[in-house]
Amino acid sequence: MTITALPPPMVVDVLGTEISVHGEVDIATAPLLRSALAGAVAMGARLTVDLAGVTFMDAAGVGVLAGAATLARRVGGDLVLRDPSRPTLRVLDLTRLLDAMAIETTGPRA
Repeated sequence: MTITALPPPMVVDVLGTEISVHGEVDIATAPLLRSALAGAVAMGARLTVDLAGVTFMDAAGVGVLAGAATLARRVGGDLVLRDPSRPTLRVLDLTRLLDAMAIETTGPRA
């Protein structure tokens, strides 16, 4: 299933407990991401969110990720951020959430 929000552009691809996010995650698109993550958390113990394609993330996006991580832990699961883009890493670092989130990298960064 693919969910698209316009504007600004964001695409969320959901395959079970694997979610891939592309584009801008901000106050306009965060509710769509929140919905996708909540559905995936209910499906499995380990939720993986691929953030390599994220070009921008604001506080609303950070809040969605933190909330999903809390929800996953509450139901005995885990949320893993796969290959966060540089803009995503920066905002997670600035909000001091980088060390609090599980990060998985699959290859070299550009």
